[in-house]
Amino acid sequence: MAHVEGGWVALLSWSVAAYHLEARDAWISWSNEQRRRRLRLLANNSRFLILPGVDCPNLVTRVLALTTARLSTDWEHAFAHSVLAVESLADGQVIRRTC
Repeated sequence: MAHVEGGWVALLSWSVAAYHLEARDAWISWSNEQRRRRLRLLANNSRFLILPGVDCPNLVTRVLALTTARLSTDWEHAFAHSVLAVESLADGQVIRRTC
């Protein structure tokens, strides 16, 4: 939950990365064995919602910066290892993919 002056403005969650994404795997250039061993080092921004009626300049950028700054520490507490990289997926036909 992201809040400003005590009021919630956004909700988001992180989850384990998808097992196989062709574009990501090609970009990283992992072999199948490397992907199997290293996939746990990736986190996926699985949900991100700006609550209705919220109008706050640069909110998305600020929330993503703050959450990714602490994500690796939180991940280490939960899973006993840190995060190497994060990913976020959006359907370009449904979402503008702008901040």
